[in-house]
Amino acid sequence: MDDNSKIRKIIKTTLNEWLNENHQAQISNAVKMLTQKYNDEYGVSCDLINQGDCENFAEELYDYLKEIGITGEILSDGLLFDPFGDEPDEMMWDVSEYGNKPIDFNKVGLPSHYWFYYNGKHYDSDVPQGVSDMFDLPIIKNFYSKKRG
Repeated sequence: MDDNSKIRKIIKTTLNEWLNENHQAQISNAVKMLTQKYNDEYGVSCDLINQGDCENFAEELYDYLKEIGITGEILSDGLLFDPFGDEPDEMMWDVSEYGNKPIDFNKVGLPSHYWFYYNGKHYDSDVPQGVSDMFDLPIIKNFYSKKRG
């Protein structure tokens, strides 16, 4: 690899890292703004969003971010875990791609939840800064603590 190729690679890597950090900040700000909107307009506090309004929250967040050029995914428990065992295995997404799958995952499962996923990070109203492992989302951590406790 010649010097120009090395320099281009360094610039591209640095630019991608900067864009990712910028997007992460924009997502965090959007989560905070939307959480405030839910509180002000609907009387739903942050701790209650994930108790019935998480699907709407994730969809509003997704739509807003898409408008500003950040396209992620909405993830939900139903994509990753089938509590009834009636879906073919190939229909379920590989939970290991989104976090450190607990040993007892097939027994414990997941709480009903929707959240936003972008570039390796998971966001919901409880974690505007995002987490890299879906099992670090507070709603999932608390669910596991209660199920195991």
